[in-house]
Amino acid sequence: MRTFSYTLWVCTVLDIVVGHTLDASIDIIPSTPSTTPSVAEYISQSSLFDGPYVAGLNDTTSDWWYFDAISSDLNYTLVVTFFAATPDGLWPTTPDLGSATYLLLFLTLPDGTLLEGAAIGEELAIVTVEDGSSGVLGNTSNFWVGSPDMTSYEVSLNVPDIGLTGNISLQSTAPAHFPCTHATAAPGQRLNLVSEPTNLGWVNAIPDANATVSLDVNGTTVQFSGFGYHDQNWASQPVHSTANAWYWGHARLGPFSVVWFDIVSSDGTELVSSYLARDNQIISSTCGNATVRPVDGSAPFPPTPSSSVSEPPGFNITADIEGEGTLIMQIASNQVVLAVPGMVWRWTGEASGGFGNGTTWQGVAFYEQFTFDNS
Repeated sequence: MRTFSYTLWVCTVLDIVVGHTLDASIDIIPSTPSTTPSVAEYISQSSLFDGPYVAGLNDTTSDWWYFDAISSDLNYTLVVTFFAATPDGLWPTTPDLGSATYLLLFLTLPDGTLLEGAAIGEELAIVTVEDGSSGVLGNTSNFWVGSPDMTSYEVSLNVPDIGLTGNISLQSTAPAHFPCTHATAAPGQRLNLVSEPTNLGWVNAIPDANATVSLDVNGTTVQFSGFGYHDQNWASQPVHSTANAWYWGHARLGPFSVVWFDIVSSDGTELVSSYLARDNQIISSTCGNATVRPVDGSAPFPPTPSSSVSEPPGFNITADIEGEGTLIMQIASNQVVLAVPGMVWRWTGEASGGFGNGTTWQGVAFYEQFTFDNS
């Protein structure tokens, strides 16, 4: 396990820790899940925002750290996720890699080519200092390093099965948030998108970022800059059983950073989390007062596995923003970057919208639709 990159990761994390006297934790998640019950946390604490929320990972629980970067012209997309989960803990199409600790990577090139890769680790080690996390996938050269205040994240990649190495740099342009409020709110905030007994947790460390990507793919250099994002999800039961469907996405609309999560739980209850920031200041972070719907009735709501065999052409998002009015944003799909018809669609899109006062902004978006069969 002790590769040069792992040593680099340790040295970098130790350098971050030095001089910080606030909360810190070290968590080692083994590649073999526990056979005993797990404990998942759904109430916020005073720190450790981006650290693990599941203790004693077993076959039916999960925790994962997600990163993406999209070029300004929408020609490139890169999605990297570090998982602590088994297929039984996630959803039906999850690959069985023989390990509960692994990385999945999706890279879309300008000609529409999708490269998919994976890396398997003997463990996932997480160091959390103040609020930011750093993690390394054991026995690989894949890791991330986050600053204690979550203003920057660096991801290092080495995925031999597709001949890819490189790194992602994210410099935050919008403050972190919980599902229903900002990250600086007092301890005791809810972290679950849907309530008992179908808990699905979510925290958003970087709602929007300036992203820089530098990769080598089988000897070809791939470099781009644009916007990026980082969040974390976890669940105390198989993810597919926590929800019937969800819409999720993030956008940069003119001067605004926008994030949405519209989820329909397994009992049919809908919860919408909406977020809006400008000039690195949160304008609104709340649950409710927002809707996400396919444009012009092009697809039914809520989506189902049978109705999501074909893709909607875009989405309308509305959110009531105190002191600003009602944000009305439309997203027109630009490119499908991942498709499993009947379960998941993921797109890049062109965004436009405003508050109905005559000013309209343009921007870009990255978003998805998931559906699960819980009949």
